[in-house]
Amino acid sequence: MNRIFAGIPVELGVALFCAVQNRVLWIAWRHSPRDRLGDLTFLIWLLPALWIAFRKPANPPRSGVPIFSVAALMMATVGFITDVNALNAVALALSVAALLPRPAASLVWLLGAVGWMPAFGWYAHFLPTIALALARLTLGVGASAWLLQASRKSSSP
Repeated sequence: MNRIFAGIPVELGVALFCAVQNRVLWIAWRHSPRDRLGDLTFLIWLLPALWIAFRKPANPPRSGVPIFSVAALMMATVGFITDVNALNAVALALSVAALLPRPAASLVWLLGAVGWMPAFGWYAHFLPTIALALARLTLGVGASAWLLQASRKSSSP
């Protein structure tokens, strides 16, 4: 076995694959007025998950089938074949959730991913641009606060 990849979890590889499939997100966040602050919302949504997934105390070993990773790979593949970017965005959210020790416990945080997806701008087209940007940030901050609170409760005795 190649020792270079021995300590890297498969979930991280799936997340990187899904991130590559979502390269159009960066274009949407920079050029679409309906997607303003989507990049900041994504960062706010992502950082607590990475902190929980990779903090020094060893996470409990994952058991069973990595359902979120499998679902993310399937959605990313179908999104690539059909050129449906919304599927790729959902796949990225699922792949990041798969990095968490207990991804099913973070479903509220996962639903907050809608805030950084371009589909949110399409569905909330009736809102003024500034209200849409504030709604995005509120979703991102709320979802991240939920995840941090849930991880604090699960790690306390």
